[in-house]
This record gives sequence, structure tokens and C-alpha cells, in this order.
Amino acid sequence: MTSPLLDFDRVILLSDAEDRETVLREAAFLLASPGLDGEAVYEALRLRETMGSTALGQGVAVPHGRVDNLDARRACFIKLDKPVDFGGEQADLIFALLVPKTGQQGHLQLLAKIAEKLARDGFRDALRNANTKGLLYAALTSSQGFGE
Repeated sequence: MTSPLLDFDRVILLSDAEDRETVLREAAFLLASPGLDGEAVYEALRLRETMGSTALGQGVAVPHGRVDNLDARRACFIKLDKPVDFGGEQADLIFALLVPKTGQQGHLQLLAKIAEKLARDGFRDALRNANTKGLLYAALTSSQGFGE
């Protein structure tokens, strides 16, 4: 489940996030690409949050959205220095997912797999203990995480 879903360039440690909107904007920036407008990505993520919080508890949130002009699903991971409010839940581990508006099936199963992995205490601890981008990516792509 690594590349192209989650690659090194879309994994960051973020120290200055003040709120959920800041995190969603950062996720949109990471997920955007030529031909895929960052503002459209932000709106898709924000719209989904208005339907109900994507916080899963345990400091984890999985914001996600559907957009046009996307040929394959992709994700980014943001580790926050300080948790932010995600609809009533504090979150510091953010796994944002973007899927095409039409065509691909299986995104609900993917969301379930992401939630299952992030529900593991040891995996969350490994992510929280990673203090560099390289260590964070290594934890995410390990066999305990999303490595295949």
C-alpha cells in the first residue's frame, strides 16, 4: 500500500498547525498535483468533514474526499507536534485519503484497512516516536504499517 498511494513526498511532520482547517489545507497541498487543483482537494476534504468528523479516536483522524481529475487514489500522512480538534476529538496522526470521484471501487475497504492499522497501539506509538520524516516514513511503510 505504499507508492503511489503514500510516498515519501507526502509524509510530513507539522509543528505549527493551529486547527483542523490548517491541517486540511496542508493535506490538500500535499495531495494536489499538476491538473489537480489544491483548492478543489481542500473543498473535497472540508465537505466530507461537514458530514461528520473523520476522527477515529486514539489521536487519529482519516480525512478523505472524492475529486474529479484523479486517476488513482493517493494519500498523505501528517504527524502533528500538538493535537488539534477534529470535530470534538483531539488528533495528532492524520492519514488523508483522496479517491477519484468515479470509477474506482474499494475505497471503503481501504478506509477500513487504514483504520485497522491505526487502531494498533504499537503502530501508533511507532509513529509518535518517529522524530524525522525518514523515520516516520519507515514506520508507515514497515510490515507493521502499510508496507506489503
